[in-house]
Amino acid sequence: MAKGQKKSNKEVRKPKKEADKKIVPLGTAIGMKD
Repeated sequence: MAKGQKKSNKEVRKPKKEADKKIVPLGTAIGMKD
């Protein structure tokens, strides 16, 4: 169970990092539009 939870955490962290990368360019685009 511990191993499964660790894998889930890593999988959840990967998409979160991708979302952060998408938010960075989105925020920059909004700042440029401003």
